[in-house]
Amino acid sequence: MSNRDLDENSFVRERIYSEKTSLLQKYASFVIGEFSLLKLIKYELITSLFGVIPGALGLLLRKKFYPLLFKKIGRGVVFGKSLTIRHPEKIVIGDGVVIDDYALIDGRGSGDEGIHIGSETIVGRYTVILSKVGGISIGKNCNVGAFTNIVAQGGVEIEDWVQIAGGCKISGGLFKFHKTDKDEVSFSRYTKGKIVIQKKSYLGGNTLVMDGVTVGQGCMIGAGSVVMQNIPEYSIYMPKPGMILGKTISVPEEVDPL
Repeated sequence: MSNRDLDENSFVRERIYSEKTSLLQKYASFVIGEFSLLKLIKYELITSLFGVIPGALGLLLRKKFYPLLFKKIGRGVVFGKSLTIRHPEKIVIGDGVVIDDYALIDGRGSGDEGIHIGSETIVGRYTVILSKVGGISIGKNCNVGAFTNIVAQGGVEIEDWVQIAGGCKISGGLFKFHKTDKDEVSFSRYTKGKIVIQKKSYLGGNTLVMDGVTVGQGCMIGAGSVVMQNIPEYSIYMPKPGMILGKTISVPEEVDPL
């Protein structure tokens, strides 16, 4: 996908703004990806009846009924209240995943890759996991802090045992600006490649990881960093002066870093 132009959400936009489709068809395209009356009724009943119920009762009901929405789902998944789930048939969730209240998971642009969340990963409150173009893969035993945004415009791969503090933004995509003969300016999107966060790395709060970046295994990224370059494995990167300051300790494969 390197240096590829992105036609963001073209299939969704065509359906939403087409004059040939009804309001109901547009809504169905946005939330489930196709116009199937039976699938839409199932989606609406499950999310409307059980989505906002608080407490233990809500957790039990969502545990029983929400798995009916997804492409594949593991055992013991915990769904918080008031979640927004779009294109659930493109989403795969592993065993023991916890998705806290008010999170959004949207697979609309993930294509055949889909969105995969590995076993025993925790997705924090108000987190956004949104695929505009390309798949999103989050490994097992990861923590994704509250208010984090993971947006794929070219793909995002987060490996096992990655710790992401609150407020981080992992988002791909760049802009090209074009000047026409009439001095009008337009733009298009492109990507240098997928974002990769390799295993056992830690992102401090409010870190921003940019398009095409790879953060190597075992890295520690300081809070507030803007990461625009590849970071070698076991590095310590801080926002001021914006450079690699040292090395972390290599953790043997058989040792649980947590």
